[in-house]
Amino acid sequence: EGLMRGMIPRRDVPIEFGDLADDPRARLEAAVQAIAHLRQGVDGERYPALRAIGDGPQSLAERYPQVQDIVFTCGPGTLGNAGHCNALWTFLMPFSRFFGHYSGQIYKIDESLPAHADDESLRRVFRRVIARMLNREFFGIIGNALSCCAFTFVVYSQDGGGEQLDADDLLVRTLAEYGIHTTRQELEWFAQAFWAQSIALKVGHGWRPPGARELPARVYEALSTVLHRPPEELRRWMDMLIAEWREQAGRVLARFGYAPDILLGKTEASRQ
Repeated sequence: EGLMRGMIPRRDVPIEFGDLADDPRARLEAAVQAIAHLRQGVDGERYPALRAIGDGPQSLAERYPQVQDIVFTCGPGTLGNAGHCNALWTFLMPFSRFFGHYSGQIYKIDESLPAHADDESLRRVFRRVIARMLNREFFGIIGNALSCCAFTFVVYSQDGGGEQLDADDLLVRTLAEYGIHTTRQELEWFAQAFWAQSIALKVGHGWRPPGARELPARVYEALSTVLHRPPEELRRWMDMLIAEWREQAGRVLARFGYAPDILLGKTEASRQ
């Protein structure tokens, strides 16, 4: 990805990597070659980008600062996680507690913070992100209910994205082989109904989704050092993000007979 975006010079990798932009097979072959080079030992002077990969994502980000937005690291001196992380995903991390584990894989959602982060642009991004995270949550519920591993269950999803069932009803047809006759619409209804019931159960036991001001100040201070925005501005963004979650989650709850206002945070609930 760094090569395709021009963030890493071609001279820093083996020349046989070829043209990666338009040929998926070339990208696959490049990955195979990279692993082969790493196994044999990489000449750091000749191929510094591969050497940096061998030393971990943090080393890659330190050698090529432009790459910092597309790799996830845990800071200097750590190998971190070889997944991806950009500015939006960094901002979403404290918010991921609103979702289950697999919906928390927000680095799989292809979005980014707008270059000019005015309120309306942010709302549009947040609207799309929340919708996709909810879809991931519902999809994960179906997978867990059927005891399917979340990392293999994507074979039943549209484009392998793990967000919605595929249009060919592969799962429906597979279940039919085991005598379970259902439809994609029924499975989707089940997932959303299960989620709504679980939220209502949590609320019944005293849980309320936190508001932006209930997240520790250090959360925004840490985000501020990465996103280069004032902590108070980031807290306001978080308010907008949580408001969008409440809006979309509330519509799902209402669909199954629950009052959307059960999603009021602790602070708002105390004012009612």
